Amino acid sequence: MAEEFLKLCSRSLKIDKQRFRRDFAVFEQKKEYLKAKLVGERKGKLFCLSNIKTTATKVIVKATVGTIGPSKRRRLNEPKLNLALLEEEQKKALLKARKLRKDYDIFVFPESETTPLPIFSFDDLYKHYDISPRLSKNLQRWGMKAPLPVQMQVIPVMLKGHELQCCAPTGSGKTLAFLIPIVTILEVVY
Repeated sequence: MAEEFLKLCSRSLKIDKQRFRRDFAVFEQKKEYLKAKLVGERKGKLFCLSNIKTTATKVIVKATVGTIGPSKRRRLNEPKLNLALLEEEQKKALLKARKLRKDYDIFVFPESETTPLPIFSFDDLYKHYDISPRLSKNLQRWGMKAPLPVQMQVIPVMLKGHELQCCAPTGSGKTLAFLIPIVTILEVVY
């Protein structure tokens, strides 16, 4: 009986690859994505993609490691932000935000008027988002001088009430980026 069971378990399985070629293609695409992701992790670059619709009902900020960016086809179809239509102060703030994103390899795609600008320090939270100064002081007391790249973009997006998806490497500051808006909301409620 045990011998028959071993024969049954060790018997090789044959799968018709022609019949199930669509299923195999899906797995091959995933393998290529994972290979590209691992290559990017070694480089240590951080990409932040934001899919912001003009209605501003849903925001997806995806911070992933790797050299994967939006496809050219999608890039052509998305509306671009026209700097000529903005006021002078808005232009300066947007250009400053673009420089910060470029310096820290944060990509926001597509950029629109409803895209929350990244924060440059935790004091910006107090100034622009009505967060209690006590939270800002506690962050500084715990040794947090400035937000990490993921936190720079994720915190403003969450505080504006947008839905969010964030993927980033371990130790990039995701937990704090999610907790600061949650603590702020709890302070307002209670």
